[in-house]
Amino acid sequence: MSTNTIGNSLRRLKSERDYFHPITWLVFSIFLLGRPLYTSNQNTYFIHGEAQGRLRGVLAHDFMASTSDPCFVFSKLISVLSAHHVIAACYVIYVLIGFTYLLSLLHITHHVTEGHRLSLDEKGRRLLCCWIATVVVTIHVLPWPVVQRLFHWGIADQYLLIGYLQPSTFGVLIVTGISLFLRKHFFYATICICFAALFHPTYTYQIALLFTLFSYAEYMRTRKLRDLLH
Repeated sequence: MSTNTIGNSLRRLKSERDYFHPITWLVFSIFLLGRPLYTSNQNTYFIHGEAQGRLRGVLAHDFMASTSDPCFVFSKLISVLSAHHVIAACYVIYVLIGFTYLLSLLHITHHVTEGHRLSLDEKGRRLLCCWIATVVVTIHVLPWPVVQRLFHWGIADQYLLIGYLQPSTFGVLIVTGISLFLRKHFFYATICICFAALFHPTYTYQIALLFTLFSYAEYMRTRKLRDLLH
């Protein structure tokens, strides 16, 4: 990525970041951290990592900790945090992922409004992005199961932001990958969606399909196969 491209990306990020009022960030952060560590099924995803970290001796003969680990990358992350006694950093990681989610949605919205189908001036784009930010925050803040299932639960009850860190949370990188692809960063978009599958293998099929669509669209745009590798 050239220096000019990085500069343009940073300026665009700053511009889109301004769409959020600080209160929006604060409210979203507070409600993202609405559940404590080891809540619900989080303990089932933490057990392999904890068995490799500070609880190695305690969980040495635990049956579940000795089973195959499908989310080994996530478990490695937990084991590093656990071994250094900073497991509470999961809260920080979760909030950062939440911010990435919101910023990615802003990028996508900004790209759509720059197109020919929906032409808005700068003020119009700001109002639209603020409206989307408000809707997204409200959906995650309201404690109504029906609303949550309707707007951010998918097939087989898969979800992204449910109140605590787990492998499926890294599905946010799929949204980030789409955002990067719309900005014509095919390589970085591919890296993002692949990391989502690394942390949560359940996404592998969706990632393979999305990568195929990315590759086809990129080829149709450039008409050069070698450009898919840059």
